[in-house]
Amino acid sequence: MAHVVALVEHDAREGTVARSTCALLTLARRLGQPVAACATAPDEETIAVLGRYGATEIWCPDGPAGDAATALPLQRGAAEPAHANAGAGAGAGGDASAGASAGRSVGGDISAGRGIDASASASASAGRSAGGDIGAGRGIDASASASASASAGAGRDVIAGASLSDTDLLAAIAHSLTPAAILIAATHRGQETAARLAIRLDSGIITDAVEVRPGARGPIAVQRCLADSHLVESSVVRGIPIITVCPEAAVPEPSPSEPVLHTVAVEPSPARTPRIVATLKPRPARPALDHADIVVAGGRGIGSQAAFAVLADVAAALGAAVAGSHTAADLGWIPPEARVGLTGKTVNPRLYLACGVSGSVRHRAGMQGAKTVVAIGDDPSAPIFKLADLAVVGDARAILPALLAEILSRTQLRSQT
Repeated sequence: MAHVVALVEHDAREGTVARSTCALLTLARRLGQPVAACATAPDEETIAVLGRYGATEIWCPDGPAGDAATALPLQRGAAEPAHANAGAGAGAGGDASAGASAGRSVGGDISAGRGIDASASASASAGRSAGGDIGAGRGIDASASASASASAGAGRDVIAGASLSDTDLLAAIAHSLTPAAILIAATHRGQETAARLAIRLDSGIITDAVEVRPGARGPIAVQRCLADSHLVESSVVRGIPIITVCPEAAVPEPSPSEPVLHTVAVEPSPARTPRIVATLKPRPARPALDHADIVVAGGRGIGSQAAFAVLADVAAALGAAVAGSHTAADLGWIPPEARVGLTGKTVNPRLYLACGVSGSVRHRAGMQGAKTVVAIGDDPSAPIFKLADLAVVGDARAILPALLAEILSRTQLRSQT
């Protein structure tokens, strides 16, 4: 029976195996032989929980990378559970406590001071304040880190020379087992891990699955689409299927087993140095898109970045937020956070002024709650006009300057009276 790997995550507050992990193991049993992937050596409680929900094997990194947080010596294939320090919390991706998440990088490593005692001390304090007992340092002197962390209240100190992430662990397991699938909880961190792993393994990825079942050519994942109005079935056709699973995809079902512990050699990712790719000028203050009473949105019909600047002037004159369609964001005319639709923001303003927006299904899903919709565009058959309370058929590039002049004129008259 083929192996199916499930990434173990821990509840940050309780320090126990997360419910989502138990659900992943339940789904893994439908596809093959469940294998749990732990970023640190598991303690007795973790082993018991994973075994209760069907894990036949538990894999974690060997050497210092695997047992740094819990100091558990594991031999490859060892069946006896090791004993953990009762005060330590073992977490997926190297999280030893809720406090560790305060400084955790996207890759999932325990975060801490880099090169100076003050940073190590601050990190240890963060862990202590959240109930943790781990201090950590990357690339810093061991004695300096230990003294700084101890003075800040850390129970133990972990020194990591490089960043060991969930991605590193799963990639190593994939090369060792060639599993039928890798299941990851669809959390913010899980989505990042899945995307990185797909690139590392050159495999296909399916995100936000609400159901996973076996198929003739591998696992079939079911996803919601079009504002949850439809379901779509997908499967991966290249590489090891990597699937992120929504919490409601399965109810955890116990299936007791005696998991065998394995270790795998994991090569940590080299530490990356941030680089500046752009310097952005501060934008003038505008209402937040999520709560704006008036939203002025542009689409492909605006034609260019220069024309979009006129739309921004109209928004400023109205005291409105600027938004745009998916296409406008892809073209770089608006920042990604100003995108309205299924893949962006959902807004409910009193007035939504759509300029050069065709009104695709995914865009309408993000603005159909607007009280009044005014649409400007040169295609009278565009879907946006079916939703509009007032339609202006014409070239938005010609209409917007005239609209701006009229708004400014009326504003000036109002200020004089």
